[in-house]
Amino acid sequence: MKKNKREFSLNAKNLASANLGQKIRFYRQIAGMTQKDLGIAVGVNESTIRNYELGNRYPDTDTIFDIANALEITPYELSAPNPTSAASSLQYLFDIEKTLDLTPIVIDGKVYLEVSSDIEVDDPTVAPLANLKRMITHWATMYERFINEEIDEETYLLWQAKYMSFGTNEADIIYNAKSEKEIEVDTNLSNAKKRLRKVNLKD
Repeated sequence: MKKNKREFSLNAKNLASANLGQKIRFYRQIAGMTQKDLGIAVGVNESTIRNYELGNRYPDTDTIFDIANALEITPYELSAPNPTSAASSLQYLFDIEKTLDLTPIVIDGKVYLEVSSDIEVDDPTVAPLANLKRMITHWATMYERFINEEIDEETYLLWQAKYMSFGTNEADIIYNAKSEKEIEVDTNLSNAKKRLRKVNLKD
């Protein structure tokens, strides 16, 4: 019988949640380089690398690419997630795999992401907003309503933006809604939808 998951080490989980400086230090040590060595390879002085690792300074995009090249790793491992880039998104999914048990699975040639955690969707011992399986189940429900045109795009986008509150302390109040009218439990939502239609990100 095939396994559907393996436990990651604490080191792997820590790396997934590490900040940029910690990652630079981690991979520099793996490469067997000193801060001075890395500085020479990148074209900056040793103190600059030290400040990057301590979080006192933040390298620009070009420097991140130079550091990654010197450490022989993908720059996406050091960059902030970019949802428009498949490579960057994949790197972020690698981190989620280690911290939240989101794993890939192929069924009949189709690729799915599965929450392989043993936590049940309605586990009462886990806070609703700490249960990824529960939240993705809610997302799937809302997405199905959206593609079936039961709710409009504005409602769907605002639902995503207001996911953690939606005008109430109990997130499940919104998720259990049966119709668009019930989804609008937040009295500010209808006004927000009107404003959303007038806003252009390129303005």
